[in-house]
Amino acid sequence: MMKKVKHIGLIGLIGLIGLTSCAKKAQTAVPEREGTYNAQFFALDDERDTTLNGVEYHFTELVVYNPWEEGRPVLQRYYLYKEPNTPLPKDGLHVQVPVKRIATGSCTHVGFLNALNALNSICAVTDKHLVYTPLRDEVINLGDCISPDVERFVAAAPDVVFMSAYGTNDAATMRLQKAGLTVVPVMEWVENDPLGRAEWVRFFGAFLDRMEEADELYTKIEEHYIGLSELVEWSNNAFTKSILSGGSFRGTWYVPSGATYMGRLFHDAGAKYAYADDQTNGSVPLGIEQVLQSFRDADVWVGAPATTMEELREMDGKHTWFKAYETGNVYTFKARMTPTGGNDFWEGGVTEPDIILQDLIFVLYPDMMPEGYEPKYLKKLR
Repeated sequence: MMKKVKHIGLIGLIGLIGLTSCAKKAQTAVPEREGTYNAQFFALDDERDTTLNGVEYHFTELVVYNPWEEGRPVLQRYYLYKEPNTPLPKDGLHVQVPVKRIATGSCTHVGFLNALNALNSICAVTDKHLVYTPLRDEVINLGDCISPDVERFVAAAPDVVFMSAYGTNDAATMRLQKAGLTVVPVMEWVENDPLGRAEWVRFFGAFLDRMEEADELYTKIEEHYIGLSELVEWSNNAFTKSILSGGSFRGTWYVPSGATYMGRLFHDAGAKYAYADDQTNGSVPLGIEQVLQSFRDADVWVGAPATTMEELREMDGKHTWFKAYETGNVYTFKARMTPTGGNDFWEGGVTEPDIILQDLIFVLYPDMMPEGYEPKYLKKLR
């Protein structure tokens, strides 16, 4: 099993800166998590052993938790095995690994698979035009992720289907299960901790029988992220620059609470953020008066819903009322896009929260990055 990463010293920190969806519910309550470190919605034990007729067999137990019910009961339990005759517990689904053919219902899953050099295992995806990473021509387009084409899924003949579930009895998942497919709910999108979301690379590594690679990758991500956040914390810059996020949409401006994925990234980047203490589990809808009161003088604006300053102004004239617009410190997360709408922020970014953090530190405190640093996921509007 991977060892928990310890915080690293100042010399190491300086060096780091130079680097640049539901299955049948089980009736078991959530046990104390083992085998995961930041992720809240899966647990992994890859040290299970059993013996039959004097022969020892090894298998992995993998549990997905339900975020929609109090106490986070088990949503699904899997036993992953290599040898065909492995005796396994009966309280979960049995999947032989490594899985060779994967269908997926989210571009984020492509990001995890790409990070593990497993793109060739993908046989089908939903919304193929929205995938940033180039895929083989023969990869089947399964249509819309919310209303999947079941016949196409079946025709793809996947070993497993990774789906983002959006409820205990997710309709799309249930339709695919009724068709006889092995559907694996992936709940990375519910994780509010950036490192917790990235840790789902270990979840995918278990199905691919690439746990060692996944552990090594996650260790590097965690070390780099912690190093960057500690460098900010120990500097004189922390929380001296303020940040604004999002944009006006039909009269409402949605901003992340301090408890969300982006809210935590803002904190770790040392941003002064008006909703840092808001523990709402999701975005906070605001009227323009509230936005102006909280963010009129914000130093930096990230996640703007446009790619140019003119486009931002044309979307809503109120966007020009902010200091960040006036000073030109406006950034979008659309730095890496395909002509058909694929955005690598939602794909590769899921396994690179450390790089997203690095980008945020740069736009807030550019002197903390090496000279000539170019953000990967953030792009300045011109």
